[in-house]
Amino acid sequence: MWSRLEGVGRDGGGTASARRVPEPAPAILNEWVAPAQPVHDRGGQTPDDMAVMAEWCAVGYSAPDPPSPEPEEIDLAAFAEWSAPVVAARAEPDLATLSEWSTMPSGAVILERALALAEAAAVREAPMSRIERTRAEGTFQVTGLALASGHLVFEGITFTHRLQRAPRPESVRLVASTEENVAPGGLVVMADSGFGPGPEGFTLVLAAAAPGRFHARGRYEVELS
Repeated sequence: MWSRLEGVGRDGGGTASARRVPEPAPAILNEWVAPAQPVHDRGGQTPDDMAVMAEWCAVGYSAPDPPSPEPEEIDLAAFAEWSAPVVAARAEPDLATLSEWSTMPSGAVILERALALAEAAAVREAPMSRIERTRAEGTFQVTGLALASGHLVFEGITFTHRLQRAPRPESVRLVASTEENVAPGGLVVMADSGFGPGPEGFTLVLAAAAPGRFHARGRYEVELS
């Protein structure tokens, strides 16, 4: 029922020809095999070798560490210039002066108070000068355009400095240097109530002699009596 392989015996082993491995040629292996090298025996150690060995045994595996130099003394005077100055202790805040700010409310109340102080400072009257002014002088110039004779033009004149009190209308002296189309006696100082001279200035009235442009220019002098 079962057939045996050819060349195999009952014990399972093959024939001698089937198990034999071919031997390589010696010529091919000689290329890769190094020949044995002869061992040269120097014999005993020479005196020089003994001297070197004796030196290494005396010194040891490592040379000793060099001696560390002694530390030099530091010159404190040389470092005094670079040393930081001693800062004085900060004084404690005065709690009495901070109480006003610590109790002040925040937010819109602070803004309202600041606006109130600013408004009060703005409307505060400026202190009056202690110098009492009793005289003033300057220049004036009045120009108008009349559609008919007798037309008027008004011009406010301001003193260069505030006088001690309001002058009377007759205390204002006008000296005209140029008059053009001005009616006779048409340059006057207003004396009506509310328009009369005051400590800051006065009001001029100029009347036209005919239709057209009319003009007056000159100087004024005020002397308190």
